[in-house]
Amino acid sequence: MNFTELEKYISKDRLATYSTLLGCADLDKTIGAYYWNKALGGAVYSFLQCLEVSLRNSLHIEGNSKFGMETWYEPLCKRVGQQVRAQQAKRFAKLQAKLAKKGLPPAKKKTPALTVNEIKINNAINEVKNSGKIVSSANVISTLSLGFWVNLFKTDYSSGNKSLLWPESLPNVFPNAPSKMALPQFYNELKDINLLRNRFSHHEPLWKSGTVLSVNDAISFLNDEVDKIFRYVGYINTHRATLLQQSTAYKEFRSLNRPETFYRFIGNNSKNLTPQQFKADMNLYLKQISEDHRVIFIMRNNSLIKISSY
Repeated sequence: MNFTELEKYISKDRLATYSTLLGCADLDKTIGAYYWNKALGGAVYSFLQCLEVSLRNSLHIEGNSKFGMETWYEPLCKRVGQQVRAQQAKRFAKLQAKLAKKGLPPAKKKTPALTVNEIKINNAINEVKNSGKIVSSANVISTLSLGFWVNLFKTDYSSGNKSLLWPESLPNVFPNAPSKMALPQFYNELKDINLLRNRFSHHEPLWKSGTVLSVNDAISFLNDEVDKIFRYVGYINTHRATLLQQSTAYKEFRSLNRPETFYRFIGNNSKNLTPQQFKADMNLYLKQISEDHRVIFIMRNNSLIKISSY
């Protein structure tokens, strides 16, 4: 295999992160780690998709019920935007007063900006229009990104008079979450999950983080992130979380996210087996597949083969 040609189309900058993880610059091993990450992404994406759909539907059910309209997200985000801009205006007025008191020229007034979520709604509506679809709440909601829904958990969307979403809507959106969980924890953990989704979307290492310094760190990091996704799916609906945990994607992720599988991807731990050893290993693999529904990865002629039971 011409690894130099592969490097050209993946890019040196993209592969540099994998070299750092490996602690070496061996191109074949680096590309193996890159494909390990791609395989993991295929499994993790199904978990992210499940959470994204569950979260937006749970929020939509609550928003529609609370505000009495299908397009509840539009006036809500506009109201929050107005509050944010009012706060900005107050801070600007204080700044002008300080400058005047010191005999300094006034600061240049800026046009109040829309919030990120207001912009996301406008972009989603335009995208629906440009695609020739009807601008319905169903089409707009399905177009809005996970980042939009995560942003709804910012404290800007909390009020003491029930005019916004939080805190009174938390038990309805997450009926199975611990009762003492505060809004900032929901936001911070969902933001972590959204970062994971963005890494997947931009073809970056899923485990890219300042805390990951080794292969074992990467594996632990991904286990924690996937557990977090499952936890949030369970907060919304325990049956959905159970079905997800029984899925082939979950079994595949657990088999992929292991040191021995990683080393198979980068070409380590390869060994020449006698026919008797191969037969013994294959019998063990088949037993693991049939009894535990595990996904097994083996090498054949320098190619990785997956054997799984459905």
